[in-house]
Amino acid sequence: GIESEKGVVVTEVEPGSSADDAGLRPLDVITGINQYQIEGLEDYRPAIKDLSGDCLVRTERGYVVLKGK
Repeated sequence: GIESEKGVVVTEVEPGSSADDAGLRPLDVITGINQYQIEGLEDYRPAIKDLSGDCLVRTERGYVVLKGK
């Protein structure tokens, strides 16, 4: 189950997307993207706004690499 109170919960993963290819699953909790710590949507939105290329995503299950398109 979801144990953390910080982070952003993945609600949907589009089949064939970078998130799907990286192994992200619904109910994963994202707690970091590259150098950004993600405690909620207020952190998540600016962290993803200017992403380009590959990025390292920290979840409660571990790290995954999202490949840039």
